[in-house]
Amino acid sequence: MGADPIRIKQWAFGIATAVLGITGALLIIVAPVEPTLDRTYIGRTFCVVVMAGLGSMSGTLVAAIILGIAETIVLTLFGASWAPAISFAMLLGVLAVRPQGLFGRRS
Repeated sequence: MGADPIRIKQWAFGIATAVLGITGALLIIVAPVEPTLDRTYIGRTFCVVVMAGLGSMSGTLVAAIILGIAETIVLTLFGASWAPAISFAMLLGVLAVRPQGLFGRRS
């Protein structure tokens, strides 16, 4: 009815690739890229996705903002070594209270 799904997917892929390229270029400017770089981000990414609820885009946004603010507060008050600890502590707290995630689907 007017919208070609193949064309939309092609545009979405092109935009995502462009954003990824820009992000990669900015990351190289800010910090050196090395093989162990993924270890810095994988734990936080896991916490955000599980806290949000698998498949929930709005939950991912809210969880990322909450986690970012909490990590910044802990980083400022207690130091850099405690920032990953708060990520996993918040993850365990959300899983204890609401196992399907913040905005997850109810079964």
